[in-house]
Amino acid sequence: IPEDLRTKRIQLQNELIKLGFGKLGRGAYLSCHQLFFQIKRLALKLGINQYIIYLKTAEIEDEKKKIARAWNLEELDDKYKNYIKKVRFELSTRGKDPFWPFFAKDLEQEFAEIYKNDPHLPEQFLPVSPTGEWQGQTAYGIFKAISNSY
Repeated sequence: IPEDLRTKRIQLQNELIKLGFGKLGRGAYLSCHQLFFQIKRLALKLGINQYIIYLKTAEIEDEKKKIARAWNLEELDDKYKNYIKKVRFELSTRGKDPFWPFFAKDLEQEFAEIYKNDPHLPEQFLPVSPTGEWQGQTAYGIFKAISNSY
């Protein structure tokens, strides 16, 4: 997208991120979901459709590594791990506190902040942590337990 349409390019990039796209490289975005229609509609609205190339593929070289980099899955997994540690600590120290629902609401909100940045990729693309699973699954289970605890 030409430099004189920079504002529209930035709008498109921001919308791609909101839709859960990962950045593969300069001007290259990736999604595991079929969103051609939404992107074409947005590009037409912005008047930049002629500058966009849409690709659909079944395979990408080193795809798991590129997917992990596009969404920074290692950092996301670390955020989930830290959340899990924090919740376990809070439960051990405040689980019986009469004000637990207030603490629980804060923990739910913290989870929601992490979860909104999770691209919710198919399982085959998720990295495996040393514990043997993607920490997002464990964190989600803990979040549900918190939500049902009061």
